[in-house]
Amino acid sequence: MEKETILIVSQPEITDKVGGAISMFFFLANWLSDCGYQVVAVCNSAVERRPPALKEDIDFCNLYSIDHSTNGFSPKFKRLIREKNASCIIFFFHYIYIDADLGHEFDDIPRILTFHSRPDFYFEFIPRSERKLRSLYRNTTAQILFDSYRPLLPKFIRKGPVCTIPNPVPTVSYRCNPEKSTRRTVFLSRIDNCKGMELLIPAFSTALQTCPNWHLDIWGEFQSEELQERYWDLVKSCGAEEYIHFCGVTDNPTKTLSEYDFCIFPSRFEGFSVGLAESLAVGLPCIGLRDCSGVNEMIRDGGNGLLCSSTVNDLAAAIVRLMSDENLRREMSREAAKFQGRYDASHIKWLWKILVDDCIHPSKPEKLLPVKDLVRIAH
Repeated sequence: MEKETILIVSQPEITDKVGGAISMFFFLANWLSDCGYQVVAVCNSAVERRPPALKEDIDFCNLYSIDHSTNGFSPKFKRLIREKNASCIIFFFHYIYIDADLGHEFDDIPRILTFHSRPDFYFEFIPRSERKLRSLYRNTTAQILFDSYRPLLPKFIRKGPVCTIPNPVPTVSYRCNPEKSTRRTVFLSRIDNCKGMELLIPAFSTALQTCPNWHLDIWGEFQSEELQERYWDLVKSCGAEEYIHFCGVTDNPTKTLSEYDFCIFPSRFEGFSVGLAESLAVGLPCIGLRDCSGVNEMIRDGGNGLLCSSTVNDLAAAIVRLMSDENLRREMSREAAKFQGRYDASHIKWLWKILVDDCIHPSKPEKLLPVKDLVRIAH
C-alpha cells in the first residue's frame, strides 16, 4: 500500500540555526515518519544543507535548490504539491501559509497551521497579514500551545477547527535536591528585551536586604553586546556585583538547573518557554509574572511556584517568600516535579497523530435512526 504524503513547510532557518520552533519541526517530521507517513520536509533557504536532525527516510526539499533563488516560492511549492500528491500540508507559521498562496486547485488537501507563540503576536508583528490569511484560509485546522490562546486567534480561525497541543518537554536525567539548600537561585533562557531583566535585577537586589548572602546566576546568550552592557550596568547600580552573575551558555541545561534552590523567570512575553519547562521538570519551584502568556499556564500559583504582578516590589516579595521558607520550597519542588507528565513527549506524539490522522481521514458520524422510527418506538 502506497504511503500517504505529508508536506511540512518551515522557515528558511531550519538549515543553519536552532530554536524552539525549529526543534519542534524536526520532532514532528521524525514522528510522522515513524507513524508510516511519507514526510517531505520543505523550506526555501539560501543555505543548501540538509539538517542532520532529520531522519534519513525523510525527503528533504529545499526549494532554493531548484533555481538557486529564494524568489518564486509559491509556484515552486505548488509544483511540489502536485509532484508529491500531498495528502496533507502542515505550515509552520502563518506567513508561510500566506506566501504559498494556494488557489482553489488545492482546496481538497487538508492543512494544519501551527502557532508557536501567542497568535495575536504574529498578526501584530506582520501588519495586514490577518486580512491576507483570511482570503486564503480553507480546509485548515489551527494548532495552538495553550487553551488560553484560543481567544487571541482571529475570529475566522476560531470559527473553524482549533486544536491545543503543547510542545513536548524531554525527559530529564537530573533532579534538584529540595532537602539541601544552596542559597542560589537561577534564570536560564535567551536574554532579550522581553525577559524582564529590568525587573529581575533590582527585585533580587531588594530581596537581599531581607535575605542576605543569596546568589542569582543568569544563564543564557545575550541578544546583543549592548544589552549585556546595559544589564551589567544595572547590576552595578544596584550594588549587587557580588551576588548577581552572568554565566553564559550551558551545554547541559537540566544538570545546571538541578544545582539551584528555585528559578526566577520574570519574562514579559513567552510562547512556550523551554527554559521554564526544564526548570519545572527538574523540580525547581518557579516565580513568574501573572500577566505573561505561557508562564501563567506552566506555573500554578501556590502549587509549583508563585505568580506575581510585574512590579519590582511584588517580584521581590515573591523572591523573599521562597528564600525564607524551606518547607514551602520543598512542597513546591514536589509539585514541580509532576510537571513532566503533563508534557511528556509520548503524550504529545499521540495528540499529533490523532490530529493528522483525523485531518486526512475525517471520521463520519453514524447514520441516525429516522425520526419516524423514534416516534414509533416512543409510542
